[in-house]
Amino acid sequence: MVRDITLGQFMPGHSLIHRLDARAKLLMLLAMIVFTFVASNYVSLMLMTLVSLLAVLLTKIRLNMYLKSMKVILFVVIFTGLLNLFYGSGEALWEWGFIRITWNGTDVYDIAQ
Repeated sequence: MVRDITLGQFMPGHSLIHRLDARAKLLMLLAMIVFTFVASNYVSLMLMTLVSLLAVLLTKIRLNMYLKSMKVILFVVIFTGLLNLFYGSGEALWEWGFIRITWNGTDVYDIAQ
């Protein structure tokens, strides 16, 4: 069971990404995290997605290894997505008693007003 967890583990290889200095990889990771959270529109999010996919392709590691490591956090992603449905603001998609599913997630701008 423990062998299934590959998230954060070093995967040996001889790609361009593998040959980079560890400090350069850490700086690029930090930049990717910052740019992902600063991205404010679909174009910038798409750009970050493309850069991430390019990095994945440059590592020359099989895609199923990445997908296998992602299944560990799949539950958390689904759970937070469901919470976003119920605690969102905006137009209601479905209502039943106290349960209300909205079109938008909670928006910082809605809270500030």
